[in-house]
Amino acid sequence: MKTINKAEYWLLDLVVIGLFPLHRLTDPDLELIANREHHGLSHLELLGTLVNLFEDGSLIAVRCPDDYTTIDFLPKYQEIDLALKRHDRRMQYKLTAKGGSQWESLSNPNWDWCISGSLWENSEAKYLHIAEQNLEFIRYAFNSQPILSSKTYQVLRPWQATYWKTLPEGHRIEYQTQDLPFSSIVLRQDWPPEVQDFEKKSQNWYTNPFK
Repeated sequence: MKTINKAEYWLLDLVVIGLFPLHRLTDPDLELIANREHHGLSHLELLGTLVNLFEDGSLIAVRCPDDYTTIDFLPKYQEIDLALKRHDRRMQYKLTAKGGSQWESLSNPNWDWCISGSLWENSEAKYLHIAEQNLEFIRYAFNSQPILSSKTYQVLRPWQATYWKTLPEGHRIEYQTQDLPFSSIVLRQDWPPEVQDFEKKSQNWYTNPFK
């Protein structure tokens, strides 16, 4: 497996959980959009890095011609360039199985603490008790809680932890939520220790080797 540099890792890491539009990589508000430090690359450096990652099979481009169809394809140099110049806003990118393996070999992820799902609809994790803890975290972090009577449970075999990573088993809790009154908001420093610990473990479930 080839050695990944910092710029390549940044681009792989950005799409570990989901796809990202190429034109956003040159957006002035990229740090806010991506919720991370800027990649720090010039246009030509970014273009060259992406071309290499596409050509070596670490990344694949995605286009959505309609609301129901996605098409994976290997983009040409010109197509990537146009997307970065914001002339094509339809192209997104994601990891391939190879790219996922490269990221995983560097990041040492603890899949026990990988949590997925839709914030207001379901919570998924390898273990049921962690999926349950995530609901308590949502209560404090977003001042919203599941309606107890709406909760249903499902064992997933296998479990699609991310779009590129499958584990033998996982658990899903589906639910409806209700907003809590404004008066129930608790400042982060006043959260119970177990909720603070959960936030730390769930947000640091892997290691960025370049930090």
